[in-house]
Amino acid sequence: MIYNIQKDTFGPLGTRMGDLVAIVNIVQYLRIKWQDPQLQFHFYPGSINREDYVHKFLMFLTRATDCFSLAHGEKYLPWKNVGVWDYRDISGDHVKINNFYAPEKKVVVFPLYDAEYNVQRNWSIEALYKILEECNTFYPDHKKVICAKDKPPANIDIHGFEISTDFLTNIHHVMTAEVFYGGDTGVTHLASAIRPRPKVLNYVYGSHCMIHTLPFYYISEHSGNLRTFWLDFTGAAWE
Repeated sequence: MIYNIQKDTFGPLGTRMGDLVAIVNIVQYLRIKWQDPQLQFHFYPGSINREDYVHKFLMFLTRATDCFSLAHGEKYLPWKNVGVWDYRDISGDHVKINNFYAPEKKVVVFPLYDAEYNVQRNWSIEALYKILEECNTFYPDHKKVICAKDKPPANIDIHGFEISTDFLTNIHHVMTAEVFYGGDTGVTHLASAIRPRPKVLNYVYGSHCMIHTLPFYYISEHSGNLRTFWLDFTGAAWE
């Protein structure tokens, strides 16, 4: 059965990149609950965020999984304003996305310092530098790549890492990484959901991170390493 997804099925803001991974989780859960192994979703116009990379990611997931259909269905999913991340309290973690690439001897760092909403996710420069220095210390013989939407600001020392800004190339880097570092983003949710996963998963979240968007299987299977960094939202001072 193919269910059509409307603009308000998963809320009025439009499905973003990370939400798509959470929706794969919903599809794979509903297949079990509704005993329909052929269940798929079709996204109607307006139900997906307008950003080009979100549509590219949808096409990637349509190829990598059998959860999404390019053809519309005969029924609409009878839901409205369902939070895809809140729904994990009902479904649990089921998402598995086929990783069809061979692993490489590579460290991939996907920093987050330019989030425009839920800004508590943004890394401090100090946190980024600590990670880059750690990678150079513990993985001296690995290829090292910083993946980002845009090139880092000129005043950021990239510690000799290669920079990659092409979206699909970055997805390939994540899927072929042996060691991964990422913040609270769709890319991190992808890294936690692919099979096989990177050998080492490091999740770097601010101290105000939201529990319901923790990476898949971190709580249920203790998969990956969660690191938090302190954020000063109160103007704290001490001697």
